[in-house]
Amino acid sequence: MTAMQAGSSLAYLTLPVIAVRAAESFEVSAGLIGVYTGLAFLGSAIVTLLTAGLSPRIGAVRMCQWASVANIAGLLCLLPAESWLLPVAALLVGAGYGPMNPAGSFLLARIVPGHRLGLVFSIKQTCVPIGYGLAGLLLPAVVLFADWRAAVLVSAAIVAMVGLGSQLFRNRLDQVRGEGTPFRLRTVLAPLGLVAAHPGLRRMALSSLVFSGVQLGVASFLVVYLNQVVGMSLAAAGSVLAIANIAAVAGRVGWGWVADRMSARWVLGGLGFGMAASTALILTVSLDWPFALVAALGVAIGATSIGWNGVFLAETARQSPEGKVSEATGGVMVITFLGSVIGPPMLSGLLAVTDSYQAGFLVLTGAALAMGVVSFLPPPKQKHSPPPPP
Repeated sequence: MTAMQAGSSLAYLTLPVIAVRAAESFEVSAGLIGVYTGLAFLGSAIVTLLTAGLSPRIGAVRMCQWASVANIAGLLCLLPAESWLLPVAALLVGAGYGPMNPAGSFLLARIVPGHRLGLVFSIKQTCVPIGYGLAGLLLPAVVLFADWRAAVLVSAAIVAMVGLGSQLFRNRLDQVRGEGTPFRLRTVLAPLGLVAAHPGLRRMALSSLVFSGVQLGVASFLVVYLNQVVGMSLAAAGSVLAIANIAAVAGRVGWGWVADRMSARWVLGGLGFGMAASTALILTVSLDWPFALVAALGVAIGATSIGWNGVFLAETARQSPEGKVSEATGGVMVITFLGSVIGPPMLSGLLAVTDSYQAGFLVLTGAALAMGVVSFLPPPKQKHSPPPPP
C-alpha cells in the first residue's frame, strides 16, 4: 500500500516539479500549475466518490492497480505538450490518486489492532512524502541531464513497476473479495451521507479540507517560488522539497505514535499551528539565507504541512461505523480532495490578480491557524436515535 500510493504521489507531483521547464513547451505560465493541481484533485474527488465501496468487492490491491493505470495514462498525455491535453492529464492523474486511500484503509483496518492504528496508518501515509521527495530529488536531475519529457517517462516507469510488482502480493492480500453492496449509481452519494450523519467524521472532513488545501498549495508552489522569486536554482529548490518530504516521513510516523497515546485532536491542533507558522516563513526566504536555514524551514514544512495525514486517516477509521471504513474514508477523502481542488487554483488566481505569491501564502497561513484552533475545541457528540418501542 505504501509503495503503490508513493508511486501515485510521484505521478501527481511530476508536472508541478518540472513546471518551469515544461511550461515553455506548453506555451503557458508556470504559475498556472495551480489550475492543473486543482483539476487533478477534482478528478480524485469524483473517482473516489464513484469507487469508495469497490475495494470490498474487487480487492484493495486490484483497486490500486487500476488506479496506477490511470496515473500512467495521465502522465503519457503530457508528452505531446499540447495545452488542450493538460486538463485530460490532470483528471487522469487525479483519478489514479483518489482510490488509493480508501483501498488502503479498507485493507489495514481489517488487520491492524485498534491501539496501533495511529502508528500503522502513519507508516502507510509516509507514501505521500516518499513520492513527493522522490519527485523533488529525482525529476530536476533528469530535467538537467535530459529534458522534462524524460522526467515524465521516468515517473510513468516507476508507477508501472510498482503496479506490476504488487501482483506478487495480490492473492494473499486480496483474500476478501465480493463483499459489500454492488455498484449502483443511486448509491454514489452514500459515503457523503455517512460522513454527514456522524459528527466525528464531519470534524475529520473539515480538518482535512483545510489541511489538504495548505499541503497541496505549498507543495505545488514551493519549487516554483524558490526558483522564480527567491532565485534559487531548480536543483536547489527541488532539494528543499525533497528535504521537506524526508522530514514528513519521520513526522508522519512520529505523530502517529503520539496520537496513539494522546487525543488525536490535540495532535491535529498542534500541527495546524505548526503549518501556519512554517507557511508564513516561506515569504521571508531570500538568497542571503544559508542553505542550511532554508533546509531547516523545509523540515518544518514537511513535519507539519505534509505530516498530518496519518493521524487524520487513523482517527477517521476509529470514527467510522463498524464495517464501513472504506465508505467512510471515501466520503471524508472527497472533502479532503475538495481542499486540494480549492487551494492551488486559489494561489494561481491570487498570483494573477496581485502578481505576488504573498497573498496566497498568507491565506493558507490564516486557514491553517483557524483550523488549529477548531481542532482544540471539545469533540462533537453523536446524537443517538431513541430505541424502538417494545
